[in-house]
Amino acid sequence: IDSVKSKALLLFARCQFDTKKYAQAAEAFTNATKLKVDVDADDKERFGYSLMLSGDTTRAIEQIRAAIELNPTK
Repeated sequence: IDSVKSKALLLFARCQFDTKKYAQAAEAFTNATKLKVDVDADDKERFGYSLMLSGDTTRAIEQIRAAIELNPTK
């Protein structure tokens, strides 16, 4: 059940991002990372933009940098 919960939380974060609810998306991505969900470069980028658009630029830079490290072609 924990693996399903973590994947559902990641999908929820993506949905929040797609519907432009950036603060809620940032919170969901934060909770997903606390559960050790394996996120890809696109999710790290979404997480970074969610943080930036909700006002947390310091953490946003960390996530966007991590996205670039996972996929240097971005």
